[in-house]
Amino acid sequence: MNKKIISLVILAIVISFIFLSWGYLWCRLYINRLNDIQRQEQIKLLEKVELRQKQSTVLRKEDTAQEKIYQFIRMKESTNGQYGLAITCAKKGLINEVGWRNKESFCFNSAEDQEISVKQWLTKKITIDGLTIDEALFIYSGGDYSKSNG
Repeated sequence: MNKKIISLVILAIVISFIFLSWGYLWCRLYINRLNDIQRQEQIKLLEKVELRQKQSTVLRKEDTAQEKIYQFIRMKESTNGQYGLAITCAKKGLINEVGWRNKESFCFNSAEDQEISVKQWLTKKITIDGLTIDEALFIYSGGDYSKSNG
């Protein structure tokens, strides 16, 4: 009978050890999963913060000097597409709200082409030719400017 009791005690100890091991493993897996979820939430939060920082530091298109000058030209040349060559081009399904090559009745295929052309011209005149914004606008509006005219 002593052997039976000892065997039962040993069996109880082994079974207890197995249950304790499984319990410990299950708890570790559960805790690890909770930690993973917490890390994922922290990463999402960091990504949101980084995105907000990027958005606040990105210069909006309408805030650039080049865009402001472009919009100024559109307003002065056609009141943003309300008269002049803008109407002639619109009847053809084209666009010219900036008075570009006005004497030739030139029309652009798209507003994007128009914007790019004007901005590239302005950039060249100001950065490469060394003109001020006022000088570049004077030439754009049909004036003749040379450095010797001062």
